[in-house]
Amino acid sequence: MSILVMMMLQLRSGTCAARLETKEQMLAFLRAHPSRAYFSRLMRDGPYDVAMEVGVADGRFSEHFLVDGQPKAWYMVESFPNEKLQARYPASTSGRRAPRRQLEEMPTSWASRGIGTTSRLRFFKAFSLDKAVIKAIAPESFDFVYLDGAHDYANVALELEPYYRMLRPGGMLAGHDYCKYDERPLACRGCADVPACVTYTEYGVRHGKGDRRAANQWGVVKAVQEWLVRHPELEVYHTTENFTRTSLAQDGMDYDLVITNTYNPSWYVFKPESGTPAQSSSASGSPLCGAVVVDKSTSLLPRLGANLGCPSRFEHVQRLPNHASDLTVAYLYYRDTAYLERHVNHWVTLPRDLLKRISILIVDDCSPMDQSARAVLEKMRDCDVRAAVVRVGEDIKWNIGGARNLAFALAPTELVLLVDADQLVTQSLLEWSLRHSKYALARCDIFLDFPRKFPNDLRHRVHPATILTSRSSYWRVGGCDEDFVGNYGFTDVHFAARLRQTPGCRRISSERPIIEHVANFTDAMALEPAPPLIHLERSHSSHDIAANKAILRKKFQGQLPWSTDYLRFSWEWVFGADGPAKCRSR
Repeated sequence: MSILVMMMLQLRSGTCAARLETKEQMLAFLRAHPSRAYFSRLMRDGPYDVAMEVGVADGRFSEHFLVDGQPKAWYMVESFPNEKLQARYPASTSGRRAPRRQLEEMPTSWASRGIGTTSRLRFFKAFSLDKAVIKAIAPESFDFVYLDGAHDYANVALELEPYYRMLRPGGMLAGHDYCKYDERPLACRGCADVPACVTYTEYGVRHGKGDRRAANQWGVVKAVQEWLVRHPELEVYHTTENFTRTSLAQDGMDYDLVITNTYNPSWYVFKPESGTPAQSSSASGSPLCGAVVVDKSTSLLPRLGANLGCPSRFEHVQRLPNHASDLTVAYLYYRDTAYLERHVNHWVTLPRDLLKRISILIVDDCSPMDQSARAVLEKMRDCDVRAAVVRVGEDIKWNIGGARNLAFALAPTELVLLVDADQLVTQSLLEWSLRHSKYALARCDIFLDFPRKFPNDLRHRVHPATILTSRSSYWRVGGCDEDFVGNYGFTDVHFAARLRQTPGCRRISSERPIIEHVANFTDAMALEPAPPLIHLERSHSSHDIAANKAILRKKFQGQLPWSTDYLRFSWEWVFGADGPAKCRSR
């Protein structure tokens, strides 16, 4: 079909095309036109300008996008450009020999046919995971990425995260070959509906595939769905590829640019807009894969239970054994090896009688392996400290609330002192916490506003993230809302707001506890200001808080509900879960 005829057909079919501005509009359009060919309309009639195909083969599908979608920029990744791709786009030349037989006429160049002249083209002669590709593309710089390179589990599993990071909020990540035989789908949003692989197309038969069922693509499906389990904010959709030559021609599309060896569907996900929280079961009614929900049937003693959306994940919520400890000190850690070494060196100076009453839990929020908490503690294995490390399985941006929830879910004792890794807990503060345990354990009292000072003895404002309370009180308040995960800010603010809204629970200023917080004069005399934390030196930088500020405002106004499911990630015990190491030096 000539480019002139294609343009005439497009004029006839597309002059009154509706604009596709929102996710809802694009999704409705793709449901009405369930073929990957119509992804190009998200550029022609929608908001997508910068797009990429990974695995270009002979360039037919890229040509379809350039003709029908005419994006402002089109990137291509192909490790072995064949002669047809080189003919279409000479800049892709690789010196590869021509195949022995040609089943179709060799195409002429895009430039000679006026194709791609309005698009900025860039070609990578590379594998999809080569650093030349990954490092050359800035995060959040693409609107659309289509993965059609290696069609196997190992490669797709590695491609998903780096290419997802390239997407702007609101963009789409999609990929080919989303079908299976008889395998059971995983528990994630949209994952239950996986099309069956069907017979090869006439194009495939002509290219030697045979008149039989197409190969099973469970490896692709499994890789995508495992990734979605780690991204419960995402929902997967898929095409059905029920197009014909006539149906595509009616919409001004060239069948010969779209057809492949198979009718394998494509999967696709939308990246949430900035400021849009990860939907929870309370917000959407769709099952998510937060591992736990809070059972408040006994309001004073809430319990963690399995999320019915993915009940199998609850079996991983296994607390440490309590070796006669009274207090868990939980540290939130990310790449701060120097700080953790200072903590360990401090722990070993504490009196043995005090150490016997304390368990230390470090939540490593997916630090690189060479900077992990485990790497530090393995060097210190001689110390007589009850310390364990649980490591989050995914490097989730600003997963502060999720890490706090994990600490309170896995702590071996009812009483928990939660601190950041840049705060040193002194012996006097540990002893104070144990003395004040009766308030935190007997009532829903939550100690916040801990004083802190710098090593040079200058006082500093209170630390907003340190908490002393019971596990049950933490969950009675509602824990940390993981809708705020992924963006910076307002984790402490929203927890304090939920605390104010929880009947029977009280916020106690650890810096200045006052008499009205206690039941009688004797208790008032015993309630004393907390000794300060030691604030370790750290350089601070400003971060964008707009997204979480918008989420908080919507939750306060009732436009968004507070989340009800927690631990939307995987984790594993990596150190000390089998009990404390014995100290040889004491």
